[in-house]
Amino acid sequence: MGKPNLLVDFDGVIHRYVSEWRGPARIPDPPVPGAIKFLCEAQEYFRVCIYSSRSCQFLGKWAMKRWIRKHFIYQVLWQNNEALMHWTIQGGNNPESKTEVRKAANRLVKSLRFPTNKPRAFLTIDDRCVCFTGHFLRPSELINFKPWNK
Repeated sequence: MGKPNLLVDFDGVIHRYVSEWRGPARIPDPPVPGAIKFLCEAQEYFRVCIYSSRSCQFLGKWAMKRWIRKHFIYQVLWQNNEALMHWTIQGGNNPESKTEVRKAANRLVKSLRFPTNKPRAFLTIDDRCVCFTGHFLRPSELINFKPWNK
């Protein structure tokens, strides 16, 4: 039957998104701490689908893939992130080699899904949502909503 879909929003969940929107192909901010490690680990349990307002544009999908690859490489080679080094080694790669780390980053990006349309999901992680509990909040309560990073 396969793994269930885990739908993860990009901006504000993976990408810190503290700068203003600069278009689908420009992603200026660093990752939310732990985001790259989470993407690696979540694949053990889920088919990880990254979905964003960028997703419907070719350059947006390309930019998200490039950004994830870049930050994986940076965290392994320059920050010595132990968890990501372990993930690199699990793929049979040597975390000391820049070429092997790049291969591991490519393997990560290829294992993620970047759907153009919002897929059905077992669970969604998004910074701009309210978990529905069976009771509707008043619109006056919703208007003051702020995501975690604002």
